[in-house]
Amino acid sequence: MAMGTSYKLFIRTLKTICCLKKDIIKFPNTVAEQKQTCDEFSAKRSHPFPYVIGCIDGTHISISQPVKDSISFYNRKWKFSIVVQAIVDSHLKFIDVFIGCPGRCHDAAIWEMSPIRKSIVKGELKNCSGYHLLGEEEQIEPFNIENSFSQLPTTSRQREQAKNKRDAIATLLCA
Repeated sequence: MAMGTSYKLFIRTLKTICCLKKDIIKFPNTVAEQKQTCDEFSAKRSHPFPYVIGCIDGTHISISQPVKDSISFYNRKWKFSIVVQAIVDSHLKFIDVFIGCPGRCHDAAIWEMSPIRKSIVKGELKNCSGYHLLGEEEQIEPFNIENSFSQLPTTSRQREQAKNKRDAIATLLCA
């Protein structure tokens, strides 16, 4: 297959995926969907972490060195990249994706800018109380979707205390 034909097929495939993304990549919006997602997470483990609605993480996608502002795309692994933040359900199906931040951005900064966080903070996301996203330490704010981030740790001492609580819970669950 010629390079031009491959490129055209690649672009056509990307456009098709972009047209379908709203139907395929969907965060559970209704109470019933969220409860089902939570129940599926619980069913995966004999000692489940309660009220998990998704797992969140970021990954770097390597790119060529940008002509403009290349230092912003230079990540901690000494490569140029953009960052993808993804949330998956218990079946590892994407339920939210946020793409395009420069590789130098920290996961917490990307979470701060993400549309899903903004929807939660603004109360646009209908939800059950008590559900959580699991992520790496310091990646996202420890939050309860229902409280609109009203009780988030703001000082470094409060963040450290929240991290210690998360670590203690993880230790108990993994024991």
